[in-house]
Amino acid sequence: MQNEWKIGIALLGCALWLQSQPASLGPSDESNHVTAEGCLQRLGWQVYLIERDGTREQITSYSKLGHYEGRNIEISGVRSTKTIGTTQQNEASSAVILPIIIVKSVRDLGQGCNNVSN
Repeated sequence: MQNEWKIGIALLGCALWLQSQPASLGPSDESNHVTAEGCLQRLGWQVYLIERDGTREQITSYSKLGHYEGRNIEISGVRSTKTIGTTQQNEASSAVILPIIIVKSVRDLGQGCNNVSN
């Protein structure tokens, strides 16, 4: 019984660690390069770029985004995916794969956001 409990904790720890990791970059990532422009918004722990057409892109891997929150910015990065474990206790293993942009550079466009719809 104690071993089952320890295994459960270990699996939960692994799932949480995986959730926080962006997908690894492969050799064909240059073909996934993207430049996008929009308003930087934060929802909880997640950071999003809200483009003018309302598209919401989750962005990651750029540690100094805090001072851009609520501002129009241009980002350059690589499209990738992030895997989030969704396994419930006593159920089969499951996960969700979410699209993300791994940010390489940010340029402030010098203005705050107007009429951003979430």
